[in-house]
Amino acid sequence: MRPKEYSVQEVFNNTSIGLKFEFFSSKKTEFIAEDLGKALAKKVVITGDYKAMPSWSSAILLKEYNGRKPRYQLKLAQQEFLSLGNGLQGVLSWIKENAALDYSTKLSVDLSFNHRKLQTLSSIGNMDIGKMILKIDENFLYNKFPTMEKSPFSLSVKKLVPFDGFMNISSSLSTLGNSFQLPVSEHYAIDFTDQPMGILRFNYIGGPEYSEKPHEVNETLKYYIISTYQVLNTSGFSVDMKYELDKIVESYSRIRRCYNEPEFFLKEFKDIKVSVDLKISEQIIKTYWDKMRNPLLKLIMESDVKSGYFNWDSDQGKFELNKCKLEGVRLKGFNVLNCEVKGVLENCHLWRTKVNNSRIINSVIVAGNDIKASLLEGCRADRANTIERSYIINKGEIINCKVNESIIKNAGLGKEAKIDEECTVIEDRQKLAPPPIEGIRSKEVRDYKWIKNMRKTEDKGFQNEFKIKY
Repeated sequence: MRPKEYSVQEVFNNTSIGLKFEFFSSKKTEFIAEDLGKALAKKVVITGDYKAMPSWSSAILLKEYNGRKPRYQLKLAQQEFLSLGNGLQGVLSWIKENAALDYSTKLSVDLSFNHRKLQTLSSIGNMDIGKMILKIDENFLYNKFPTMEKSPFSLSVKKLVPFDGFMNISSSLSTLGNSFQLPVSEHYAIDFTDQPMGILRFNYIGGPEYSEKPHEVNETLKYYIISTYQVLNTSGFSVDMKYELDKIVESYSRIRRCYNEPEFFLKEFKDIKVSVDLKISEQIIKTYWDKMRNPLLKLIMESDVKSGYFNWDSDQGKFELNKCKLEGVRLKGFNVLNCEVKGVLENCHLWRTKVNNSRIINSVIVAGNDIKASLLEGCRADRANTIERSYIINKGEIINCKVNESIIKNAGLGKEAKIDEECTVIEDRQKLAPPPIEGIRSKEVRDYKWIKNMRKTEDKGFQNEFKIKY
């Protein structure tokens, strides 16, 4: 089928964009809403409900907590891209002058098309995700916002991991989703979780200076739109896409051989020491290789780790990393010891590890760890740990260590917790139970013997009629 051709202006006219700005500000919330309302020329509704959604006529200002400098989210509903203009620039200018940004703040962009007027070969709802991954030029985007390249909120979508080691790389171009584990998660720079509903979310804009780059923000929005349109309205794969896949899988031939030959892996990756229950016998490793190869090779492809120790603890059923340096990685279910990590850690246990600019989810920070500039969600932190300049969001999990210059929300503070004066502690609002309903009080003495006289059987008091005689 031959695609219909549209001008750039026609594409922009039929594009809808939704925005979510994240920032910190010490200004009074009512004044923030008033200022932003003037910049946007629409009503700004203040709320503490994360599920609150904006409408075409009103934006949402979500205040995440109370403090000296609370964190806010300004949510704008999807509207025509060309109508953003002055409003977008006004909000960026206001944030630059009145707010603060850091590693965790970003400008998320929701994109959709009016496919009734823009009749492309495919829609976002049924698009080829693999084709979008090959099309996007992450170097172009990361050059505009360099801090997002290593951000745990903007992981690269280019780190594709094959489902198994027997795949034929040369035939995987048209069936990328059948050969690779596609990165569908909120942690990635392109969030495909709402793609079936016709919405793509982009997370490449952010960092401590994004409000100072209105020109780069505008260029990036246009790049999102044109790139997505080209993916939807072209058939097949371009030469650039084929070249991009070749770059991604350049080292996969060596990895594929490692998948089937553990002795080849031990020879090629001499600086990565592999063991089973701390035993380094080659025969033992061969015996357990089918258990170890998938997580080990996935780790190498995602983080490009060069050296360290990888152990399989058969008693605990856990993989362990020791003395590794990991960046842009997503770890799940590992024991991590003596490492340096930048990325996303989920359901992990940490010992003597330096974690910076990361996201730690449902994990246990055991001992000797140094956590800086990170987001912790549902984590327990035991004694002998230090957490600095971080944002802790818990649901009663215990924080029992030293915490400096951080936000601590809904966490249980242990006896050994040492919280400095720069921390903000937010407790969960408990719903107070209504006062008990009391009966009618009467001052005079009442005689209830008449009720006893109404009984047809003998009143035995409080005796146990079924007592067994011993």
